[in-house]
Amino acid sequence: MQQFALKWFGQGGVPRARLTNTQREIKPEVATVIKDRWRASVEGGDLFVTGNDWSYDLIQAEQAGMEWVEGRKLAVPEIARYFGCPADMIDGAASGGGGQINYANITQRNLQFLIHHLGPAVIRREHNWSRGLLPQPQYVKLNTDALLRMDPETREKTIRSQLESKQITVTEARALNNRPKYTKAQEDEVEKYFPAKKAAPTPKAPKPGAPAPGEPMAPTEDQQAERSAR
Repeated sequence: MQQFALKWFGQGGVPRARLTNTQREIKPEVATVIKDRWRASVEGGDLFVTGNDWSYDLIQAEQAGMEWVEGRKLAVPEIARYFGCPADMIDGAASGGGGQINYANITQRNLQFLIHHLGPAVIRREHNWSRGLLPQPQYVKLNTDALLRMDPETREKTIRSQLESKQITVTEARALNNRPKYTKAQEDEVEKYFPAKKAAPTPKAPKPGAPAPGEPMAPTEDQQAERSAR
């Protein structure tokens, strides 16, 4: 559909012009030579010079594309569909009342756009560039996370989760926010105002034969003899 649309808007489905001779009949082999000369001139933006027995008439203008759009009654969503672009991304009104899609937040909308519309193009470029430009085993990997824009709160929650799970370091987290690495003065200041919590002391292992914490001690031999005498 994209190739058809590009070809239609580029050519209009009919020849752009008609080159006729009013003096003599043109045979197919002569017409081919003249057409090749004309194409070589106009494709390069040059002038096409002929004798006084040739006439050049335009039979198509730029309005042909608009007439086709009006004839098919195409609106912004239909035209955007030809180019793989969601209409709501370019503020195009949906046709009818049931074509509107609502998203909970901007992150979900960008994620849907990235997966369904940009994803195939990104994968093709990664594959072609890796195969044609780099020696193996090197490869190209585009940063799709840069396209997935999130609101500040969600972004900070994501970075904090990666920090807590030790997937990234503090320096990498600061780089994601376009901040340089901590200096020594900054590290001292952070340690001063936000001191690290000290770990609780590890309880010592009980001696062999000693009761566990919370359990009563075993009676001695004298206590056992006294209890027997009673």
